[in-house]
Amino acid sequence: MLAKKHTTIIFFKGAFYAPFVITGFHHMTNAIDLELVRTAGGTSL
Repeated sequence: MLAKKHTTIIFFKGAFYAPFVITGFHHMTNAIDLELVRTAGGTSL
């Protein structure tokens, strides 16, 4: 049961991230992370 849950989570993460890769927005995540670290002291991303 646990393996099925992990597989589902990975599938949805991939489905969410794929459009970011196709459009090039995945390069912005570094800038967003750096800004969160600077302003909030950390990031959960």
